This record gives sequence, structure tokens and C-alpha cells, in this order.
Amino acid sequence: MTRSKHNSNNKVQIGARFSEVVEEVFGSLFSGSKSLGYKATSTIYAIRDGKSMPDIEKLLILGSKTFKDGSHPNIDWIITGRGPKSINVKKEGTNYALHRQIEKAIVGQPETKLNALLELLK
Repeated sequence: MTRSKHNSNNKVQIGARFSEVVEEVFGSLFSGSKSLGYKATSTIYAIRDGKSMPDIEKLLILGSKTFKDGSHPNIDWIITGRGPKSINVKKEGTNYALHRQIEKAIVGQPETKLNALLELLK
């Protein structure tokens, strides 16, 4: 598989997981688009369709929200598909705290560093 085909497949898979979580948390992609601060709702549909990638700050906002059961979206699952879709703070304890520390450390980092981090997670 060529690198561009691999990256295209990743975008589609990440977009599908991202939009699935957005719909569950906010009720619809339209509502999620507004709540996450996208200027144009077309951006979230482009992510869903694998034409674009969610930026890290939107992922962090999404990860701070809760599902109806009180658990939080697992950003690792959105990006890699590994692990559970949600994290229950009471069950995860230290892992959840570490996850949040890592998220805080990467906010505001240059896009090239974040892309390198995403490559390492694959």
C-alpha cells in the first residue's frame, strides 16, 4: 500500500470515529460543529468524509466533554482505534489523569510536532 493510500485510509477511519463521538456527545454533527468552535460547519463534514483531519485543540475540547453515562471520549481511540471509545474517570484513575496531563502538554504545539506525534501513535 502506498503512503498516500495509507494516509487516506487513516483519515477516513479517524474521521468516522471522530464524527461518531461528536454525534454521541452533541446529538448531531451540526451541533458538535458549533460547540467545538468550527467557523464553518462544512469542516466537520469534511472530517467525517475523510477529506480533512480534526485539529488537536478540537480533539482536546471533545475529550473534555462527557457521554450520557459520565465517561469521557478517549482521544487515543479516536486517533488510533485502540482501546475503549470512552474513559470512565472513576475506573481509570491514574491513567485518566496521565492522559489529561499529556493532552495539556501538547496544546499549542506546532502542527509539525503534533503530526509527528500522531505518526508515532500508529
